[in-house]
Amino acid sequence: FHADDPGSALGSASLSPVAYWITAALLLAAIGTAAWFIWRWVRELGKRTKADPNRIEGIADARDVQRAASERDLLRRATTLRPSLTEPKPEEVGYLLGTSRGKRVWTSVEDSILLIGPPRSGKGANIVINTILDAPGAVITTSTRPDNLTATLRARQSHGGPVSVFDPQHLAEGVPAGLRWSPIRGCEVPLTAMIRGTGLAAGTGLSGPSVENGGFWEGKTRTALQALLHAAALDHRQPAELFRWTLDPAAAADAVSILASHPHAATGWAESLDGMLQSDPRTRDSIWQGVSLSLASLADPRVLEAVSPSEDEQFDPEAFLRGSGTLYLLATGAGAGASSSLVAAFIEDLVETARRIAARSPGAP
Repeated sequence: FHADDPGSALGSASLSPVAYWITAALLLAAIGTAAWFIWRWVRELGKRTKADPNRIEGIADARDVQRAASERDLLRRATTLRPSLTEPKPEEVGYLLGTSRGKRVWTSVEDSILLIGPPRSGKGANIVINTILDAPGAVITTSTRPDNLTATLRARQSHGGPVSVFDPQHLAEGVPAGLRWSPIRGCEVPLTAMIRGTGLAAGTGLSGPSVENGGFWEGKTRTALQALLHAAALDHRQPAELFRWTLDPAAAADAVSILASHPHAATGWAESLDGMLQSDPRTRDSIWQGVSLSLASLADPRVLEAVSPSEDEQFDPEAFLRGSGTLYLLATGAGAGASSSLVAAFIEDLVETARRIAARSPGAP
């Protein structure tokens, strides 16, 4: 092959070298241009794949949705989810989350949902608020801001059930705090006192990795709290008195006397509490640090008022749940007036009541 005579190699003596090389250059340019466009297309496709949630590897496809999150799959499980319903509707046994690949996505009432997203990404507007609005039964919603409250309050009021707001820190300006709930409520029953003490102790953060032997100190805090709550309930003491006991171990000797003399006091609780009060001062003070921390928010007069209902303001969890009520719980976990541990204890009270109702319901195991 000679560059100045390409025709001889191709068997065409009349082929012009100039025409040959011009044609070859144009073909190479066309191939190069096509390759460049293909490369750009593949790169853009990759970018779209990364940005499009439907194209991310591991995301449910249409077949997955049909099998595990469709209306048909939800209704198939309805007799297990709510045995008391004879002709269940999808919205009575689940929640509509949205659509995926053109198919409606449902989750059942027994499923827990973990919603992950950065601030202002629409978690509340797209999921939480819709779930509150669509709930056919009772709703308990917690938040550190009043967004969900202001968006759904009027709609839930028109739902027919009782609507209450527990806002001990007055985070929702212009909305009456309304409901008052005492952590002492029901604690004349030892099991209730134990559950309430567990919820309050968990809010101290003592079991966190930063506290040496944190599990031990949280356990001691829980034991002391359940005894104080039990004594306060048996003797009809107010939350202000309970708060005074948590501030000073010497003042808590009053609770020991109640537990030792009351005929309905739990066996051994007086001795257990007295043993803590009479222990080595360093041990006692360490225990009482957790006890005082659990109800530290009561130092705020507004919070103390919110947990001090009058006789005619007693909250009835069972009536609330059976009446398909709505309860908005607002609290923060930081700052001097943080009342998140009280909200956690309040929720424990409601959950335990719901368990008892469920155990008595038709179809319960």
